[in-house]
Amino acid sequence: LGWAMCVCFPLLASLLLAPSFAWTAHRSAWIAHRPHAWSGGAVRATAVAVAALEPKQLTMELVRSNRTVQLMRLWEEHGDDFNAMHISAFWNRLGKLVRSSRAEQSWLRARGAALSPVRERTLAMLPDLEARSLVNTAHGLASARLLASSPAWLQLWGSLDGAARAQCDRRQLTPQNLANLAWSFATARHGVAPLFEIIAAQSRPQLADFSPQGLSNLVWAYATAALPSPELFDEVAAAVVSRVGEFNNTQGLVNVVWAYATAGHEAPLLYAAVASRLQQRADACSPQGLAIAAWAYASSGTEAPQLYAALSSSAVVRLHHFQPQGLANLVWGLATAGHEEPALFAAVAAEAKGRLHGFQGQGLANTAWAFAKAGCADEALFEALAAEVPRRLDELSSQELANMGWAFATSGVSAPELFAALGDTALPRLASFKPQEVANLVWAFATAGVAHPLLIEAAAREAVRRMPEFSQQGLANLAWALATLKADGGGGTGAGGAAATAGDANAKVGERGGEAEGAAEAEEGSADSSASATSAFFAALASAVEVRAEQFNAQGLANLAWAFASVGGAPAPVFEALHVAILPKLREFTGQGLANVAWAFATAGHARALFGPLSSELLSRLDALRAKELAITAWAYATAGVVDAPLFDAIARLATRRLGDFSCQGLANLAWAYASAAHEDAGFVAALGCESGPRLHTFNSQELANTAWAFAVADVRSDECFGPGARFAEMCDRVEWNDKQLNQLHQWSLWRAETGCEWPPLPPQLERRSRAAFASAQVHPSRMQRHVCYALGSLGLPSQEEVRIPEGYSIDVATEWGGVRVGIEVDGPSHFRTDRRPTGSTVLKRRQLRHFGWTLLSVPYWEWEALRDEDRFIQRQMQCAYLAEALDEATGTRTTASGDGWVAIDCTSLLDEATAELEDLPSFQGVAPSGTATARLEPPELDP
Repeated sequence: LGWAMCVCFPLLASLLLAPSFAWTAHRSAWIAHRPHAWSGGAVRATAVAVAALEPKQLTMELVRSNRTVQLMRLWEEHGDDFNAMHISAFWNRLGKLVRSSRAEQSWLRARGAALSPVRERTLAMLPDLEARSLVNTAHGLASARLLASSPAWLQLWGSLDGAARAQCDRRQLTPQNLANLAWSFATARHGVAPLFEIIAAQSRPQLADFSPQGLSNLVWAYATAALPSPELFDEVAAAVVSRVGEFNNTQGLVNVVWAYATAGHEAPLLYAAVASRLQQRADACSPQGLAIAAWAYASSGTEAPQLYAALSSSAVVRLHHFQPQGLANLVWGLATAGHEEPALFAAVAAEAKGRLHGFQGQGLANTAWAFAKAGCADEALFEALAAEVPRRLDELSSQELANMGWAFATSGVSAPELFAALGDTALPRLASFKPQEVANLVWAFATAGVAHPLLIEAAAREAVRRMPEFSQQGLANLAWALATLKADGGGGTGAGGAAATAGDANAKVGERGGEAEGAAEAEEGSADSSASATSAFFAALASAVEVRAEQFNAQGLANLAWAFASVGGAPAPVFEALHVAILPKLREFTGQGLANVAWAFATAGHARALFGPLSSELLSRLDALRAKELAITAWAYATAGVVDAPLFDAIARLATRRLGDFSCQGLANLAWAYASAAHEDAGFVAALGCESGPRLHTFNSQELANTAWAFAVADVRSDECFGPGARFAEMCDRVEWNDKQLNQLHQWSLWRAETGCEWPPLPPQLERRSRAAFASAQVHPSRMQRHVCYALGSLGLPSQEEVRIPEGYSIDVATEWGGVRVGIEVDGPSHFRTDRRPTGSTVLKRRQLRHFGWTLLSVPYWEWEALRDEDRFIQRQMQCAYLAEALDEATGTRTTASGDGWVAIDCTSLLDEATAELEDLPSFQGVAPSGTATARLEPPELDP
C-alpha cells in the first residue's frame, strides 16, 4: 500500500494539475532582446510572453490592468489578437487609469508615442465597432486626454465622428451612449455640429430614460463644445426640475448649472430648484463643486443669497482643500454677485497669499479683481500679488492685464513697480486689446496716479485710429482717464474727476475740483508726445460727441463733460451737444454725476441755462450727496455765477449737520463758494469756522488762502480760525504761496485792519510779500472802461485810469465831482451773478474801498449797454447825462458839468450864450427843443 501510494499519488497529481502547470509554463516562456517602445525603446534582457489568450481571458486581463505599463505589455504580447471588444476595453481602461492617477498621466505624457500602433489598429477596426464599443473607445480616448487638438489624434477623431453618425443613423445608441458620446467629443475638443445636432435630436424623445448623471453630462457637453441647442436645453431644464431629488451626487447638479451659465441659457426655474437642493447639501459638495456653483450662479446673474451664504459657510472651514483655481472662482463668484462675506474673504486672503505661485495667470487676475470688487482689498494679499504678478504678466490675456490694473487701482494699494511692468507688458500688445480693455487699462493708470507716457501716448493714438469701434462707455472712460493724467502732469486724480470700472462705469469726484478764485492752477505736464496724442484724441472725440452725444448714458455724459472741462479748449458746440443730451436724462444721473456735470459746465463757462433744471434735480435728492459732492456743487454754482437761494440754503442746512464728514478741501471750498456767490448766511459761515479752526494745521496753502478770503468777504469774525489761540498766522509761515494766494492773504489783512480785531497778523515778511503781490497785479482795462473815460472827458471832467491806492487796490477810473474824489468801477459781467447782484469779490472791494475813504460809483454793464444808439450823437448825449446823474447820486450833490463835447446845463438862461459860442464850430447841429443847449463834436475813432 505504501509503495502504491508513493508511485500513484505523484502520477495522479501530475494528471490533475497538468493543464495549470502547462499554462504557467507557457506564460513563463521568454524571448530575449526584444525592445519595447512603451518602455522608452530600451533593449530588454528579459522577454515577453507570447502565449495566446482566449478572447474572454484577454478582455479580463485588459479590464484588470492597474497600470498603463500592464496595458502596454498586453498590447505587445497580444496586439495581433485584439478584436473590436479588446480595442474598446484597452482605450476605456487607459482613460480610467489616466483620469485617476497623476503618475499615469506623467507616464503617458513621456511615452505617448508608444500608442501609435494601437491608434492605427483602432482606425482600421472602426467599421467593426458596435455602438457600445465605439462609445467606450471615444470615452477612453477623451478621458486619457488624447485630444483632437493634437495632430497625431485628429484623424482618429474625424473617423470616430463618421462612425458615430453612422451608429446614430441606425438608432443603435442608448441614452447613456448618447450622453457619453457627447461628453467624449466635447472633451476631445472635436465639437462637430452635425454630430451634436443628431445627438440632440435623438436625445430629446428619450430624456425621461436618461439618468441624472446622463442629463448632467449631456448639457455639460453642449456648453463645453459651444454648440447651442435651445430646444434641448429647455427640455433638459424641465426634466431636471422635475427630478432634482434624484440627483444624489451634488457634482451632477453643479455641472448642470455650470452648463447653463456657460451657454448663457436662461432657466430661472432650473436655477431655483438646483439652488434649493444645493443649499441643503452644500456640505456634500466638493471644494471644486462649491467654487463652480458660486461661479455659475454669479455668471448667470441669478440672485441666490441663501445659496451663497450656504456655500460660503461650507467653504470657509475647508479652504485648505481648495485648489488655487477653486479659490479664485469662489471669490470671483461672490464678488460678481455682490454677496458680502468679509469673513470668507479674509480667510481666503490668508490662505491664498502663501500659495500664489500655484495660481494660473487667470486665477491671479480674477482673485485680485474679486477682492477689489468686493471692497475687501486685503493689504497683505495685494502686496503678495504685487510681488508675484510682475513675473507672470506674460501669462495674462489683454483682459486680464486690464483687470489686474483695475484691481490695484481700485484697491488703493500702492504698487508702482507692478504698474511699470504692466505698462511695459501691455505696450507692444496694445493693438490686440479690445477697445474696452484699452479704456480700462488707461483708467487704472489714471486712478492709481502712475505715469507711463509711452503707454498713454500709444493708447491715445490707438483710440483715434479705432474710435468707431469704441462703445460710448469706453470713450467716456478713456476721456476721463486721459484728462486726469493730463491735468496731473502724467498721473494722479484729476480735479473733480469721474472714474470708471472695468465693466462698470462709476464716477468719482476728486476734491481738487473746487479751486477758488485766486487759487493755484493745476500744474501742466510737459509738452511731450503723450500730450500731443491726448490733444489729438480730444479733437477727434469732440467731433464724435457733437454727433453721438445723445447715445451716451448719464454716467458717460458726466464723464465726458468733466473730461472736456478739465483739458479745456473744447469748442462751444461740444458743450451745447452735451447740454441737449443731458437735459432729458437728468433723473438718470446719480448725485455724484449731477455734481460732476455742475463742476464741468461751471469750469468750462458754458450753458448757464443748464443750472436751473439741475437745481431742481439736486434739491430732490440732496440728502444722497456725499460731503465732497455738496462742496463741489456749491463751488460750481458760485463759479458759474448762478446762485439758487433755495439750493444754497438747503446745502447749508445739510452741511451744518455733517461738517465732520468734510475734508479740509471741502470745508475751504464751501467757505469760498458762499463768499464768492455773496450768499449771506452768517450762521453757516460761523459753523464752518468752528469746524475749520481746529484743523487749520492740516490745511494746505490753497485751503488757508480760500478760507481767509471767504471770511473777509462774508465779514464774519471767527476767533476759532484767526484768534489768539488759533494757528492761522503760524501755519501761513510754514507753507509756500503763489501770487493769487498772496492776493487773498492781503485782502484778509485789509479785513483785519477794517474790523480792528486783535488777531495775530501775518508774519512781517509774508505781509510785505502779499502787499507787493496785490499791488503789482496786472490790470486790463476794458473797452467799456475807455468809453466811460471818454464820456467823462465830454463832461469836462479830468479822469485817471487804474489808480493804484496805498492799500494796493486799483480803481478803474478816478475823477472829481463837486469837489469830491470819486472812484468809478466799470463793472462787466464777471462782477455779477446771473441775478445781477454783485459777486463776493466785488462786494469785498467796494466795502474796503469805502472803508478807506473813497466815494464809489458803479457803472454796471447792462445800464451802459442800454445807452447804445445808432446815432453816435444821441448815444454820447445819453452817456453824459447818465454819468452826471449817477455822480450826483453818488456824491449827494447837484453839479453843473461843462466840457468840449456834450454839455448839459440846467440854466436855460444861458442858452443864447451857449448857442453863440457854438455857432462858429463846423459840427454845430442846432439847439435841442427842450431848451437845453446841445452841441456836437465828433469824438475821435477809438481803437477797438
